[in-house]
Amino acid sequence: MIDNDHNGKFRLQAVKGAFGGDDIDEILRHCHACGDFSDIYLSDESRIVVKSHGLIYPVFDQRPLRMEELSRFFMKLTDDPAAASTVLQGNPYDGSYSHLSVKDDNRSRPVRYRANAISYLNPKAQKGIQLTMRTINFVPPKLAAMALEKGIFNNISPRQGLVIVSGETGSGKTTLLASVLRYRMEMKNGHCIINAYEAPIEYLHSELAYQSDPTNQIYQTEVNPLGWIKSFAVGIRASLRRNPNGFLIGECRDLETIEASIRAASSGHFVYTTTHANSVSDTITRFINEFPSHERQARYYEMISNLRLIVAQYLAVSVDGKRVPIREYLVFSKEVRDQLKAVEFKDSERMIRKIIDDQGQFDSEFAQSTSQSAKHHLDIGAISQETYDLIISGV
Repeated sequence: MIDNDHNGKFRLQAVKGAFGGDDIDEILRHCHACGDFSDIYLSDESRIVVKSHGLIYPVFDQRPLRMEELSRFFMKLTDDPAAASTVLQGNPYDGSYSHLSVKDDNRSRPVRYRANAISYLNPKAQKGIQLTMRTINFVPPKLAAMALEKGIFNNISPRQGLVIVSGETGSGKTTLLASVLRYRMEMKNGHCIINAYEAPIEYLHSELAYQSDPTNQIYQTEVNPLGWIKSFAVGIRASLRRNPNGFLIGECRDLETIEASIRAASSGHFVYTTTHANSVSDTITRFINEFPSHERQARYYEMISNLRLIVAQYLAVSVDGKRVPIREYLVFSKEVRDQLKAVEFKDSERMIRKIIDDQGQFDSEFAQSTSQSAKHHLDIGAISQETYDLIISGV
């Protein structure tokens, strides 16, 4: 059992005995009662800490989590007694978890988390488990809440083609695409079927009233080696026999998924996906470099032919301690696609930078650079000079 102590923002005073599996729910409820947080980190032989608006807070003073306790937590999360040993054998875990949390009005509400676990070297120089749980929302936000630039808003719902949102972990890629899907699903008489493959499912589109409109449907499937479907690529291939209008592919992280996503776009579907890259040009390089060198030029041509929009997003710390999106984007109009297909892959990064430099300005219909976005947010007082300098140093 746990005794509360609110001297620290997220701090719990003491633990009487060892943690049981159900104590993970009590810890999560306590943290939610203390304030908004984005992530909680649980690692054997280390203290439990949470991240709130980019700051790290300990949950217990000088109280490391023991391996047997973390194993109990993990079994509670996965409902699998062998889950911890599976991770220790070198198999990372991606999944989701839900529980009820009591809010200020004393009403219980569901809270959902994305859970990722991997083996790591613990402070005792032994193999251990590091578990990260990220809070996720049930209900997708409205697209209007994303404060999108004109060029993004006007081109993020193509009839056919590939739309990629890139950025580092925690940069809001999934949230942005969830809002896009909500926007498409709320279109009247949209007659749209979307197959979504996610690892894990974060936003639940079934929570919204538009699911009762038979002209728009979204079918969400979780990609998880322990069940559901084994890989994104398997889902895409299966979907081509299900006759959807489009896809959400949670992340293009390997050759098989990248290839399947490009092929799905080339077969007349719209495809939304994410990847870890920091700019428009880096996004294309990230995709094409997955292919063998002798295939890259042909794959580059195929990808460019089907691209419609790339958005590279970074969440900067705002002056009020929250987050503000800094975005680079390029609309792949026919003219832009023709320009890029006229050069070899090895020269594409230079050409993309030139196109963005020539066409780009803040809130442009066609392109915007990271520098232009950052300068705008500095000028309106949304970010500090220090934050601006940090952003520019990475451009």
